Amino acid sequence: MKFRHVIMTAFILGFGVSFMAGCFPAGSGSEKTTDFPIAKIDGDVSVVFSELYNRLAKSSFLKEGGILDSTIYFDTLKAIVIDSLVSIKANGADLHEDIMLLRDFRLKYHAFYSGQLYKRIIVDSIQLDSAMVDSFYQAHQDEYFLPEQVLAKQLTISAEGLRFGKDSALYRAYSDEELDSIARAQVVQLRERISEGEDFKLMAYEYSVNHATAVKGGELGYFERNTYNHEIDSVAFTLPPGSLSDPFISADGWHLMYVEDHVDSGLPPLSGEQYKIVHHRFKGEKARDLAGQFMDSLFDVAEFEFNDSALMEPVYEVDDTVWSVIVNGRDTIDFYRIPDVFNRYMGFTGLTSLTLDDKHRALIGWAQKYLIIQAGNDLGFDDDPVVAAERERLYHLASMKMIYKGSRDIDYKPTDSVILDYYEKHKPQYVVQKPIKVQHVIVEDSVFGEYLRDLALSGIDFMELVREHYPGEPEIREVAANLGYIGPGEMPEEFFTVAMGLRLGEVSHPVKTEFGYHIIKLLDKRFTKVLEEVRIDIVKELQDRNNKKIYDAWLEKLMEGHRVEYMLEKIPTIELPSKDMR
Repeated sequence: MKFRHVIMTAFILGFGVSFMAGCFPAGSGSEKTTDFPIAKIDGDVSVVFSELYNRLAKSSFLKEGGILDSTIYFDTLKAIVIDSLVSIKANGADLHEDIMLLRDFRLKYHAFYSGQLYKRIIVDSIQLDSAMVDSFYQAHQDEYFLPEQVLAKQLTISAEGLRFGKDSALYRAYSDEELDSIARAQVVQLRERISEGEDFKLMAYEYSVNHATAVKGGELGYFERNTYNHEIDSVAFTLPPGSLSDPFISADGWHLMYVEDHVDSGLPPLSGEQYKIVHHRFKGEKARDLAGQFMDSLFDVAEFEFNDSALMEPVYEVDDTVWSVIVNGRDTIDFYRIPDVFNRYMGFTGLTSLTLDDKHRALIGWAQKYLIIQAGNDLGFDDDPVVAAERERLYHLASMKMIYKGSRDIDYKPTDSVILDYYEKHKPQYVVQKPIKVQHVIVEDSVFGEYLRDLALSGIDFMELVREHYPGEPEIREVAANLGYIGPGEMPEEFFTVAMGLRLGEVSHPVKTEFGYHIIKLLDKRFTKVLEEVRIDIVKELQDRNNKKIYDAWLEKLMEGHRVEYMLEKIPTIELPSKDMR
């Protein structure tokens, strides 16, 4: 049975992508090659200095660079030691105890394994010589044919740009004609400076009013005819490479242009980078064809046993541990992720519902990765040293995750009674003692106070009124007027009562106290927080406390039977470069 349809195409693309992703090693960052032990576990497992340095270099510590405090790097060193202890414990772990991590391990391993098989079985089997690449190139000339192009940079100065640019104040009094004359004169002057050796890119960056190209030093890149206006084409496609134009004008203003390269239309020579591009594409097409043939050969002999009784049920109502299909009597696929498989299949096919046969086809498409793995195992690739090493590494990492899961309880949710009890015990921190932030002016009579209020309401800055009318020496008026946040008892009761009744930004009528008449402005108001306002914060705090308790117990158990020796005296001064240099 052959399935050369959308699922087949999706497989080939995914197969190739997984292979390509496996071709790029992870960057090593800033690495120290000098290794010496700075901690030991049980006397024989060493943590070396390079491990500490590399982890610190990848961190966000000292983004601007500098010498790292020892208390910070000691916490990092302890984290490395804990990782090492977890790694030791992971050696005896069984992932079957955690079905989700087991599935995640299999997913990552299958992706890696598929990539290796694609490379070994498909890509490495393709041998292309230059004659074959040339024949492919000639057969696809229309796809590689290049139109006439130039590589150039330009700068522009225009009347409009001068009028609305960064120095616009200098040009407000000039007419359009005068500004056009000024623009031309500036371009002429810039051409003289460039001709005398100043850098075109710097001139464009500094003076060009075309912001889109100015930020790139005037670079236009390679462009074809009719990309820009006629005037630019007339200059760009007539100047020889390495030439600076005379000033010329277009609807956009006055220009200078420097042409760096001119490529005639035609088929580029099949050499250098062009050869690599064509070779890569040719090999990719052959690889897709071979992958299709390879998958056809697997599907031709494949046997699928479907659990039709479960497949007839609504897919979301079937437990994800129930089996859906058995592939060649060797691999059983359960219902985990099968709803996603069916949804993707409907997306591919445009169907809005699936019959039992449709579900079979969707499962066959999903089962193809198992056919690939089985084929690789039959060919002995599972014993390949590279595959075996990566399988062991991924399994070990998943096992470490399983052990780390015991260090916290992500499902812990405090009950309402626990949350209420915490709120009551910590109520003082939610009660605002100083609820209002105010400024005020003191005057001697209420009529003048009303006058100042009217001035404030008319838009005059309140602090301007303070500086002019607050009693006392001028240098202390602002300080005396800015009361900041206040609470009951800090000002006379009449003052506080009126201030509490104001809206944000409101200015009061004169308020009489023993000190005179106050005109008050309310800047901010804070309210005591009720339980529902702080519930989320309390839940997080309780979860953090619970996790710390669990982590401490987990760490104590992890450390049982192990002896850790730190050799801090061996750690030199650690100086990190800035983050962008690591």
